[in-house]
Amino acid sequence: MLSEVGPPIHSKQDDLDPRHTDTLLSKELMQLSFRERNNISEEVHGVHSLAVDETPFIREEGLAKLQFELDLLPASDKAAYETALNLPVTYVNDPDFRLRFLRADLFDAREAAKRMTTYLELLLMLFGLEVLKRPLRTSDFETKNEKSCLRGGLVQLLPYRDCSGRRVMVILSDIMSYNHIMRVKIFLYLLTVAAECEETQQKGILFVMWLGRDTNIRIPQTEERVVCNKSFAAFPLRVVGIHFCWPNTTFFHLIRSFFVIVMGSNLRTRVYFHSGERQELSYKLMGFGLPVQLLPTTESGVIKTKNHTQWFKTRQLLEKNVSTNPTTQPGNLVGAIECPAVNDVLYERTKPCMFHPGNIRFKGLIEEKKEEHALLSQTGKRDFAWTIVAEVELRNGRFLTWDRKSGFWIQLRDRSEIRLKVATSLRDFNKHARAVAKVQTVARVCKVSFDDGQEIKKRRIVVSDEESSQNDTNFCGGGSGSSNNSIGSGGGGGGGGCLTSLFDFNADDDLFKINPPHPDHKVSSEEQYESIIRMHRQ
Repeated sequence: MLSEVGPPIHSKQDDLDPRHTDTLLSKELMQLSFRERNNISEEVHGVHSLAVDETPFIREEGLAKLQFELDLLPASDKAAYETALNLPVTYVNDPDFRLRFLRADLFDAREAAKRMTTYLELLLMLFGLEVLKRPLRTSDFETKNEKSCLRGGLVQLLPYRDCSGRRVMVILSDIMSYNHIMRVKIFLYLLTVAAECEETQQKGILFVMWLGRDTNIRIPQTEERVVCNKSFAAFPLRVVGIHFCWPNTTFFHLIRSFFVIVMGSNLRTRVYFHSGERQELSYKLMGFGLPVQLLPTTESGVIKTKNHTQWFKTRQLLEKNVSTNPTTQPGNLVGAIECPAVNDVLYERTKPCMFHPGNIRFKGLIEEKKEEHALLSQTGKRDFAWTIVAEVELRNGRFLTWDRKSGFWIQLRDRSEIRLKVATSLRDFNKHARAVAKVQTVARVCKVSFDDGQEIKKRRIVVSDEESSQNDTNFCGGGSGSSNNSIGSGGGGGGGGCLTSLFDFNADDDLFKINPPHPDHKVSSEEQYESIIRMHRQ
């Protein structure tokens, strides 16, 4: 078992100089070809994925090659793996378990074998022999400090994916106040949970290093690097990108340098550094398709734990229900969906669902077909709903609803209920579209109306878009605002309405004849107003 780190020593380490790490990053990027750099950049931005297009043959061949590479490894490099094989019950021979490591290394069997054995070695070292018999659980965090750190939300999996369908893990800077053993254990557990989903195995995961609130953060020491470096090499998921979103200070530059050194050459080329205020950092992450509205901190740095607490309770419930079958992955329980897939449609009236990629695509699909839907009869509309259902399912999408009692998503199985919900969505969308079209009006303020010869009042008149967008000839000289017969609300800029359409008097009266201004002089609406008042009093 690894020992705990002693009291922090705030001594500067020479190789943590930011200039040294910048040189290292530049050197490794220059060693890549232009195509390799471009492919990495596009994957980090979510343009496309480098994941292998799998077939049953590719999976079977990959598993066979993985076993071959495992047999070739020296005994000293696979001690934990050999220990697991000798146990009466273990999951290390499960094809689903092995496939996650093949996907993490894009079906490179040699690298996948190294990753798998390193992962098992870390589990044995950090959690003990029991975790080689069954998957990692929340109950494996035994001490009060470990449980508090896991529940505290310093490292969180966001409840929804980004625009490209990748999971996002947010790591708050507060985690640096804990020792490296604690950090590695939490990273391994969360990544193990995320790796239960096949889509996440294929598309990978994104790390976001985000600013927390705790100021009691220390610089990692040299002795921590061995374990941290080994943990990056053991992740059961492919890390497609890492975003460091921290202040531009010397202290955080040193922490950044530590991570760059320990993460390995494969990940260094996928690192992006962002500095600035929280709002500025959020805008930068939006350019990568990340759901910044779900970041688990407020503007003042207070940690949001609502989603994380619900996730933690759900994990405990799932792990409790599979206790009779120790090798079953909790996330594989029938009906339990911890994180919706990218094409799933969610039926839950919460704001975060609006940003889910599947719901955005579903809304776009309805909007695309709204005119076709409006022309159909009632019977045709019922059949039309089935075409929407078919298009969603053609993209491997599911219709999910939130189980409030259990705390996870479940798939709707009743076809009639699915059709009814889709038909309701079509009706609500059309109803909303009509309401928006009705509300979009142009507010015009009439400049003057006359009562008792002297009293001047202002009257507010609302003109619909349809009326205001009619041909200019219907508005007595149009909307240039320069005509003597038209007074625009913008002071000479377009959109003036015809006075005869608003009042009962004649627009050709001398009262409304305003001397045209000099060509070089721009007349404002207030000047026009004063001119009318002066003419009236005369």
